[in-house]
Amino acid sequence: MKIKVETKKQIVLKCKSVFLFGLILSHQLCDQKMTIL
Repeated sequence: MKIKVETKKQIVLKCKSVFLFGLILSHQLCDQKMTIL
């Protein structure tokens, strides 16, 4: 049971980090588009 909980936590952390990474990338792309316009 402990192992399952740990893996679940790791998966959640990975999903959160990927989500944050995507947000940062999208923000950078928006900034680039605004500067180009």
